[in-house]
Amino acid sequence: MYADDDGQNPELLSALPWDLEHVPLEFKRMSVEDTMQRSLEFYTFMNARRTVRFFSTDPVPADVIRNIIRTAGILFKH
Repeated sequence: MYADDDGQNPELLSALPWDLEHVPLEFKRMSVEDTMQRSLEFYTFMNARRTVRFFSTDPVPADVIRNIIRTAGILFKH
């Protein structure tokens, strides 16, 4: 929260709950074969993506936008 925030402005509030419980990482090392296969699948997926330069005027539900922001918030949390 910002020093001058009184908690009433929803645009300044975190998309994640303040009491969100930490989930420890359970790392499982993949085999070299699995790593190669998944990296190829990821490359194929990303290579098919294209930049969008035209946007729809169709409405997007607010909950969809909130979920996108929540997802982005966990990418750099720790």
